[in-house]
Amino acid sequence: MQDVLIIGTGMAATALASKLAGKARVTLIEKSRGFGGRMATRRREGFEFDHGAQFFTARSTEFKQFLAQPVERDAIQEWQPRLTTLEAGREPYKREWFEPHFVATPSMNSLCKESLKAVENHVDIILGCEVGSIEKIDTRQCSLPLASVRQAVRFNARGLRRIRLGAKRRALCTNRSAFY
Repeated sequence: MQDVLIIGTGMAATALASKLAGKARVTLIEKSRGFGGRMATRRREGFEFDHGAQFFTARSTEFKQFLAQPVERDAIQEWQPRLTTLEAGREPYKREWFEPHFVATPSMNSLCKESLKAVENHVDIILGCEVGSIEKIDTRQCSLPLASVRQAVRFNARGLRRIRLGAKRRALCTNRSAFY
């Protein structure tokens, strides 16, 4: 079984980890303390604020397949905005979408969070670990300097536990196929 390292826990990383779960040993590294990347939600004093992506679309067959289960669970809903375009010298007009637009419910980051929870027995997730530039060693190896490790926490099937990432704060990645 191949090792796969995915940087980030945004929508693309989540979809890829879900697709590879059980077919490879998958580790996700995320610089933030939570999930979602640009599909972020902040909570303050009893309020929730989605910021970053306001919506998303599903164009590829693979992504539509990935979204099938969240659709069944009502974890995403089609977004029907009421938008009017205002331009100088023109009458206001309603903007029509040419494809469906979606939002995650109850918050934008919940789609990534719940999707990763569904594959938690097959992936490791390290939060609070920022990766610096990737350095190629040879055609089969690269080195990832871990720029900031803010009390890195690893989530996996065995539950939550703290990990040590070594004094040099570098991860060595090897690959059976050529490194691009």
